[in-house]
Amino acid sequence: GWGLDLHACVHCRRRAPASRRVTLSVAKGGIVCRHCGGGEWSMRADERGALLAISGETATPTMGVEAIDEGCAELIVALVERAIWVHGRAAR
Repeated sequence: GWGLDLHACVHCRRRAPASRRVTLSVAKGGIVCRHCGGGEWSMRADERGALLAISGETATPTMGVEAIDEGCAELIVALVERAIWVHGRAAR
């Protein structure tokens, strides 16, 4: 699948604290911690929380679609477009 691991670094499996900004790589499949070189995308903690909530990966009732502001929505669209580009090229 094309899903992103938003819980832990895809390399070392170090858990990302829910309150911290993370970097991620769409091509690598999720969070890449600073120790492992970081990713090309930066995501705020609230953006990650909103994505996890709308994907059903967290039971936080106060975070969901209503928590998505314009900036977060733009990030989601950019991540989806990047995933299509990265994985679509690989499928050729």
